[in-house]
Amino acid sequence: MPKSNTIYESKITDFSRGMTSDIRSKDIRECQLCKHFDNFSYKSKLVPYKDSEDAGWATQADTQLQSFLMYSNSMYALGIVSGFNYANIAKNTDMATPSWSSPTNGADSSGTTGFKLFIEYKGILYGSVPSASSGRIWSYNIAGTTFTASAKALNHTTIAQGLVHSKNDILYIGYDNLILRKNGAAAFEAAVLTLPTGFVISDLAEDGEYLAISGTLPNGKYMTFFWDMSATTWNDSIDWGEGTYSSTTNSTFIVEKLGGYLIGISIEGTVKPKLVFRKSYGGLQTKFKEIYITSGGIAGKQKYNNRIYFGLNASSVGGTNYDYTGIWSVGSDGEGGFSVIFDRLAKNDTLVESIGGFIIAQDYLYISYTISSAFELRKTNDSTSYTASSIYESVIFNGGDSSRKKKLIGVTVMTEYLPAAGQIVLKYKKDEETSWTTIFTEATDNSISHSSINIESSGATLPEFKEIRFQILSTGNAVITGLKFRYELIDKDIY
Repeated sequence: MPKSNTIYESKITDFSRGMTSDIRSKDIRECQLCKHFDNFSYKSKLVPYKDSEDAGWATQADTQLQSFLMYSNSMYALGIVSGFNYANIAKNTDMATPSWSSPTNGADSSGTTGFKLFIEYKGILYGSVPSASSGRIWSYNIAGTTFTASAKALNHTTIAQGLVHSKNDILYIGYDNLILRKNGAAAFEAAVLTLPTGFVISDLAEDGEYLAISGTLPNGKYMTFFWDMSATTWNDSIDWGEGTYSSTTNSTFIVEKLGGYLIGISIEGTVKPKLVFRKSYGGLQTKFKEIYITSGGIAGKQKYNNRIYFGLNASSVGGTNYDYTGIWSVGSDGEGGFSVIFDRLAKNDTLVESIGGFIIAQDYLYISYTISSAFELRKTNDSTSYTASSIYESVIFNGGDSSRKKKLIGVTVMTEYLPAAGQIVLKYKKDEETSWTTIFTEATDNSISHSSINIESSGATLPEFKEIRFQILSTGNAVITGLKFRYELIDKDIY
């Protein structure tokens, strides 16, 4: 048991476990917030991401590009015809320095395009006009520059992104509770698989030789059905748990294969919403993380570099309120588990309303979002520029007992040598406090650590506390390698 007037030290040099809503977690490798840092590439440091810049599509406010894909080293994006809601395609041939154009005949002339479906198959782009009475799949032949308004008549209320399965090189599209199929140059086949009545398909993924079809049942349960793509019905299923059901919105549940597991990412609950992460192997599923949020939605997914990236439109709840709208990711923690972080900001330190869509292409993030209902498009800066704030916030430290008072003696932040523009700011928040207090700012070139025994701006003593947490802000490519602090237990219980 801790003894009074004894000095203790805590040190964090492993950041691999990512974020948690259990802010009193005893695993100090977890944190309350990890935003705009890469914590996957290295367990022992937090590496800031570059800032973002305008992506060079001058008419984004009017054409509203929201869906993206790569084909033959070029990016294709789906937006609308200015002043209408007709499908409109744009093309970018340079990811570092964008070179946009409007492909010949790359626009529809009627109908309200959807953005859930935008996929390339055999050199042809496919999208949809959702309608229960006049729905259709449109196509655009890239080489032939031919737009076909109705490649397939398809009445549908909801539709999910398509998938070309590596087992057979066949295109599958999930709509409502049905699966559409296209095999090479052959015509589309409708309703090759029918899922339970009322099931709303939200996502498709590969699981070995199976097609994993995920969505929501009318009772609110999230389900994944597995189909070998030849049987007349599904072969197996997983019940992921109860979610937040909407008959018209299929953006609260996605599934992807990662590290031998199926990873399910869902938004669950209406009274106390949360972002829930589960892994499934051999038919057994386990929850490994949950983050409490305001109600929101998932805006697309991408598997890239052995990580799952997804857009999130939400804010945090609880002790601190943050805007969580941006790009999140799930990846290995290096020990057989998975960690979750708020991976990338949309517009540096400027808050955005909602994510329209995104893509990581040749290591550049392109992201569409709205601010004051206006669409903007940005990309990772191709210059060495780190003006956005990367933020780390620790879990709460209480020395194993929140009833005992402690005195903070000193605190140190360790870094790789600070570059010319590098800066770190260390802050704390204790007990019932709702705002952060700055302890120090360090911007000395080539510094690899900075320690403080007081509030450096005023000389005031470091605080007494029962519970304390720390925040580190990094700009200018300051790489964080550790946080260390010492404290003294200064009181005793009455018994």
